[in-house]
Amino acid sequence: MQKKKAIVIGAGFGGLATAADLAANGFEVTLLEKNEMAGGRARVFQEKGFTFDMGPSWYMMLEYFERFFAKHGHKSEDFYKTILLDPSYRITYEDGVQVEISADLEKNIALFESIEKGAGDKLRQYLKEAERKYHLSTDLVLQKSVNNFFDFFSFELLRKASGLNVFQNLDSYVKKFFKDEKLIQIIEYITLFLGSSPKQLPAVYSLMNYADFVGKVWYPIGGMGRVVEGFVKIGEERGVKFVFNADVSKIQVEKGISNGVYVGETFYEADIVVSNADYPFTETVLLDDKWQSYKTSYWNKKKISPSAFILYIGLNKKLKNARHHNYFFRENWTKHFKSVFEEPAWEDKPSYYLCVPSVSDPSVAPPDCENLFFLVPAAPGLADAMEFRKEYRKKMIKEIESLLDEKIEDNIIYERIYSQSDFEQDYHAHKGTALGMALNLMQTGFFRPHNKSKKVKNLFYAGQYTHPGCGMAPCIISGENVAKDITKIYGK
Repeated sequence: MQKKKAIVIGAGFGGLATAADLAANGFEVTLLEKNEMAGGRARVFQEKGFTFDMGPSWYMMLEYFERFFAKHGHKSEDFYKTILLDPSYRITYEDGVQVEISADLEKNIALFESIEKGAGDKLRQYLKEAERKYHLSTDLVLQKSVNNFFDFFSFELLRKASGLNVFQNLDSYVKKFFKDEKLIQIIEYITLFLGSSPKQLPAVYSLMNYADFVGKVWYPIGGMGRVVEGFVKIGEERGVKFVFNADVSKIQVEKGISNGVYVGETFYEADIVVSNADYPFTETVLLDDKWQSYKTSYWNKKKISPSAFILYIGLNKKLKNARHHNYFFRENWTKHFKSVFEEPAWEDKPSYYLCVPSVSDPSVAPPDCENLFFLVPAAPGLADAMEFRKEYRKKMIKEIESLLDEKIEDNIIYERIYSQSDFEQDYHAHKGTALGMALNLMQTGFFRPHNKSKKVKNLFYAGQYTHPGCGMAPCIISGENVAKDITKIYGK
């Protein structure tokens, strides 16, 4: 029998997982990627001996990576070495206090107790509840597509939902355990990974604190690009055909069925199409109006996750006072959240994140040099003209110097600014978002855009806009779920 042809649009983690799994299940798979390399937001670039991860810098939830590799006959160590980060990260507060979160849970419990009496036991209790949510979500929610109410709200899930705190926001839930603002910030910073604020994110996502404190924070030597390379090699082994610099311009649909896609004038025939590209772009640009399940009006009403102001910096010296992961939290960090999620504006005095991977991995920088990735969360859709970028960059360099307590301006030998308009250009990102659609009560699970088109019979979606959400591991899960659905429908 002739193999069914599947076209996958977009080589982010969702697209890579979908393509490899479909090829393993007997489909003839072609993966079309707009950019010159795979990875999506996890792309890398190299300049002057530095290797910069362009997006994700946190490697967590390792079991989902290992599960993917295992089903394709591999282990992660076939492609890269993984190391444990200890400390996991450092937090500097505006009043100058610094704390380090350890890979040793008992040290973190002692830290919490030293800041607030009784908080050590409270952390243990909090993480026990987070562990339950983590495993319930894994068993009952994460590992299946959500295309209708009953896909998500199974009888067993409804029976156990009372313990998941679905209808409570994370901020109010956390404050039942901790009173000290510094501890609350340690727990709530994780919401930035999920593209939402603590007051909007359902408390079920405290499960991410379990992934952080108990699952720990790791790092793949060579950077996230090495993980992408592993996924690409598996795809190649399975027979996936990769086509780069292939910006899909149209999904061709006739009588509710897609027969393929166009890249400029070139037509790629297909029996199944999977889009791991930006969901709003796919719906409103690649599809004719009559085949759109979610029109522009739908996207305009939705809460979109933050974008980011990013600096990639190469220094010609080693830093004296940096960890791999570093955070700076303002005393009034709710002001920054407000400027990101409620009243969009560039924040003059933001909280921010600094990653210095060369602290753990000398291979990503020349000898005696340092590799810096600096990020400020920002509201999607903000203007970022060149003059603004230059001025904001000056302010942020001063922030970095303040955080590190040393000068870097004169030691910069490479730098690049990446912001809203870059996300739009490189990924067709709606409003320049870095993370897709925000996670809140009415944008979780069944309430997210579905994995299967409502209008086109053989069109499917994977990636950060779909269930279970943004992040490398969730996108992998999304891709796997879609591949399972397609295999059930169309057979091997």
